[in-house]
Amino acid sequence: MAIRKRDDTGLLASLYELPGLEGRISQEQIKEALGVKEAKITPLPEAKHIFSHVEWHMTGYRVELTEVPKGDYLWVTPEEIKKTYSLPGAFKAYTKLIR
Repeated sequence: MAIRKRDDTGLLASLYELPGLEGRISQEQIKEALGVKEAKITPLPEAKHIFSHVEWHMTGYRVELTEVPKGDYLWVTPEEIKKTYSLPGAFKAYTKLIR
């Protein structure tokens, strides 16, 4: 499973997160962003998280790869996420799906 560290500034600065892209994107755009030719992409339910000053709407996907994607990802097990790299509550809708 891939996670990455957020930028040092902005919302949820310096915390680990599930990889993401801004805006509504297609499955082809997901593959393009990852720099892969093939991927099994399964849509997940839409989710919403409300911060004190902003409402964050998310569309999730489970992406299964047969090749290493481009990007600075940290590859971890679900157990490591639970014990070492706890993810922000904003991702709860998706972290509860991690097995």
